[in-house]
Amino acid sequence: MMPIQRDRRLLKKVLCAFSLCAYSNLVQAMTMYSRQDPYPVYSTLDPQTFIDRRYREQLLQNDYAQLSCDRAHIAITPFGQNANEGKNLCGQRVELGDLNGRWFMPGLLYGPVPEGRTLPTILGTAKTALFGVPTDTVINDCQGFDSKQLMGFFSVPLNYRKRGVRFQIEAMLSCDVGIRLEGGLADIWQSVCPSYICPCPPEAVPTPPVIGQQDPDVHCAAVCATYINETNKVAAADSPLPGLPDMTKENVNKYLMCPFQCNIAPVICIDIDDYHKLSAEDIRLGLFWRHDYVINDTRSKWPEFLFIPFAIVQGSFPTSKRVCADQVFAVSAGNNGHYAVGAACGMSGEFATSVEFGWEFGYTHFFAKDVNNMPMPTSCFQQGIYPFCANTTVQPGANWNFGAKMSTYHFLERLSFFFEYMLIIHEKDSIKLRQCDAAFLPKQLEETTVFKTQVANVGFNYDISPNIGLGFLWQAPLQQQVSYRSTTIMFGFNATF
Repeated sequence: MMPIQRDRRLLKKVLCAFSLCAYSNLVQAMTMYSRQDPYPVYSTLDPQTFIDRRYREQLLQNDYAQLSCDRAHIAITPFGQNANEGKNLCGQRVELGDLNGRWFMPGLLYGPVPEGRTLPTILGTAKTALFGVPTDTVINDCQGFDSKQLMGFFSVPLNYRKRGVRFQIEAMLSCDVGIRLEGGLADIWQSVCPSYICPCPPEAVPTPPVIGQQDPDVHCAAVCATYINETNKVAAADSPLPGLPDMTKENVNKYLMCPFQCNIAPVICIDIDDYHKLSAEDIRLGLFWRHDYVINDTRSKWPEFLFIPFAIVQGSFPTSKRVCADQVFAVSAGNNGHYAVGAACGMSGEFATSVEFGWEFGYTHFFAKDVNNMPMPTSCFQQGIYPFCANTTVQPGANWNFGAKMSTYHFLERLSFFFEYMLIIHEKDSIKLRQCDAAFLPKQLEETTVFKTQVANVGFNYDISPNIGLGFLWQAPLQQQVSYRSTTIMFGFNATF
């Protein structure tokens, strides 16, 4: 009867621990409001270790007389992250600038003009030349939209790079409860990469030529060489577009594609310069709980293992540099000025002579903030680029995540290994105009804010002393929707004492 009573007491403890995890599932693990780096890693160690390795080994060896807990852990991790492509909503590989579709330049001529604004002269001229209507005519039909996404479309190839160093500090407040501090410093740049194909034929250069450019060949090389002009791929049979005799390849190039960078972008209030900044990452502060339950320690015929439930609650503070909404190639090193709070819970099981398996669920809530000069659509046919900006309040959607991992400790001398799968889903943002204007369509912009990504973390750690280890981690992209295919390489120094 004694083993049964003991198992009942243990089961009650396990159920209580699981209840705590289920409660914590209401707010979950800290992920980021970021398409390029939604699941940042701060240590090369197994993420579910929680300064618990020495204690676990003593339990598994039944060394109860020598039980002791490590008190603190410090990790310093230089890292690099690259991405040259992403995947769109359909899961197709696309250029990073095309995650929500190619840029539709004739779309700048669509829709009403917001109150108190005027359509820039260069766009008014293009509207009259291409659609044959007066400047103040509202265009809102699909006649000028090429379903093949060639006529009037730019494809924008980008290179994304991030280099930096992160730290993680953990300290135990008791044998089961600890505190965690995380942060980092990163150098980020994102640039339009050259296409090496001149997208604007010299004869398509507008008259008079673009400011500062008197030679069509110079204009072509200096202005257009970095954007892929899909208009040049339009077949002769598809030019002009049906019902629009003036919507030809030559006219679209002349009035929209070639003057875009020097003449159109400045007057629609967007910054298309390459982005390069050194910035601190957001600071995270959290509290975690975990407990080790020994299972089958008195049953010689059954394998002994540890059952380890855990929960963690964290807050994120916006210490990274904010990027302006009109900087179309800018990427934040953190949550771009948004405070965040989240939690994670899960459990793992570790066998004395085998491997450890674990899982976790997570949720992150981001707080709203005002965003000025956000490019905003005024027509449902606009895509990728918009003619006007608006002042808004942005409430990011929540992040949900699920992870599963397998690890083995000292499987080869002092070398340890872990593999972690992580799914992150970002829900739709809420975008509210701070001053109502029926011309703007924030709901349309909200539809472009969802994304999903799946990554794999593969980590190796080698202990060079009882308290110091060196590590390597590879975060590999698996599947994405409307997000970057980012690859991260990280080297780690880990000290536990």
